[in-house]
Amino acid sequence: MQSQPPEVPRNLLALKSMVIGMAGLLILCALILVGVGVSRMSGKQGFDPASIPLPTGCELGNVTSADDRLIVTITGRDDCRKVIIADMESGRVIGEIAFPPD
Repeated sequence: MQSQPPEVPRNLLALKSMVIGMAGLLILCALILVGVGVSRMSGKQGFDPASIPLPTGCELGNVTSADDRLIVTITGRDDCRKVIIADMESGRVIGEIAFPPD
């Protein structure tokens, strides 16, 4: 009596193809994550130390950020009142808004 080989499901080829495709997708995702990690580690972070001028007798008020800008409010005497806007990537002052006394 001869034994017959076990019956193979008809969708086995499709299942194998899906498994191989998913493995390839996982490998691709891992390579992308490694590439992003390496590029972030090798890139320059921040900028060299920078200074924003604060006149004598004036006080630092509120400091906030919006997008890639640093917004510094200077308070104190009437001639001190102003807002300084700096670029956070380069550290340079890009604008100044003064509020002169009436």
